[in-house]
Amino acid sequence: MAITAVVRSLSQEEKDRLFKAVKELSNSMARATGEVEYQREATKAIADDVKLSKKLVGKLAKTYHKQNFEEVVAIEDEFEDLYKAIVK
Repeated sequence: MAITAVVRSLSQEEKDRLFKAVKELSNSMARATGEVEYQREATKAIADDVKLSKKLVGKLAKTYHKQNFEEVVAIEDEFEDLYKAIVK
């Protein structure tokens, strides 16, 4: 069914519910954008303060959030071994 046919078949109550959902999704997207901006600013601030790279601070935060330190270390070890095997 074409979109125009679907739109025409929607009741006013369905249109209102759809519009309400779109507004709520937009509000959620705005909050997510705000959080991303906060994360960038907080990362830069602490990185500058303690003289570490933003990349390293971000990796620390991401690893802490995911609680996957052992996995991160194992992947780095595998990468190091593979790199040494093929580059040297």
